Amino acid sequence: MRTIGRLISSINGTATIFCGAIVMLLVLHVTAEVVMRYVFGMPLKGTIQFVALYYMTAITFLPLGAVEERDSHVVVEVITNLLPRALVTIFSGVGLVLTAAVSIILAARAWEEAMAQYEIGSFVMEGGFRLDTWPSYFFVSIGFGLMLVVSVWKLICLLTGRDSGLTLSTFDPGAPVLKDK
Repeated sequence: MRTIGRLISSINGTATIFCGAIVMLLVLHVTAEVVMRYVFGMPLKGTIQFVALYYMTAITFLPLGAVEERDSHVVVEVITNLLPRALVTIFSGVGLVLTAAVSIILAARAWEEAMAQYEIGSFVMEGGFRLDTWPSYFFVSIGFGLMLVVSVWKLICLLTGRDSGLTLSTFDPGAPVLKDK
């Protein structure tokens, strides 16, 4: 089981590294835009659309699997710290089921939209510059798909009491998911 967890972690790690590279590209692209606009009077066409449609979408959605793996979503521990460990574990399982249910719905719907945009070849035009927009729709589906995989894997490990093998995680199936870090 640890092998599967390590594989999931490596996929999430790769997505996170990819997002880091996208952030660097975003900075370089915007810097080049500013230099070209204010030093040479020749702005780069399509920068705003490229930033909004590609960079920001990828940066927002691709790391969702890593966020779930690291238990980095917003957590309120005021009451759970006072509850017995067994009850917190049950709540953790319910939370993982809800996370998986929402993730599969969002991933599937996002995939449908991405395919629809691909089929029509969606694009935007700015100043005579054409930018295909359909590829950016796939980032949403991939991100929620990764979140789904992690939440289902954590649920399986919680139910079996096995070590998840997730290298980025503080998740321990024998302990409550909500704990001080």
